[in-house]
Amino acid sequence: MQGWPLDNDELDVKIKKQYPNTVITTKDDLTGIFKVGRTVVGTRSGSTGTILHRNLELGQLVIEGDLTFNLTPSPEAVTSTFASPGGTTVETITISAASEEYNAAHHYVDGTGAWTDIDPSIGPGALLTEVTNYEYYYNENEALRNIKAVKPNLVSKLVSSYKRSIRG
Repeated sequence: MQGWPLDNDELDVKIKKQYPNTVITTKDDLTGIFKVGRTVVGTRSGSTGTILHRNLELGQLVIEGDLTFNLTPSPEAVTSTFASPGGTTVETITISAASEEYNAAHHYVDGTGAWTDIDPSIGPGALLTEVTNYEYYYNENEALRNIKAVKPNLVSKLVSSYKRSIRG
């Protein structure tokens, strides 16, 4: 984000407009499966959507639309069926979490606030904190409220340096 900070209502509208879809998270390995553009179907909910994006580092699939998947009493599976050279292929994964895209994990941080990688097959563990897309953009917006000013005793030095760089 750049420019002036937005007020909270404007920010809320912008984030929900930028992240209108559904994210499903799995602990299954997504390498080579559930490719962008394929259709997924919830085995119990019947929710159907197209894969828009895959985040292999977090085990996430962004599915077009505002969908609902069943996670209780047991996690739901989703399938993707498509034509392949050998006939019809069906891929299946189990969902470990589902949420609105704006409430999905953007990244994880450790106790010092440093971004930390996770193993999607294990999950983040108890020592890491999830930062959602909403929280990430909220924090970026708040950072725009900080104005950096030159200390008065450094103005003459700054002007001199500027003039020297212009001359040559």
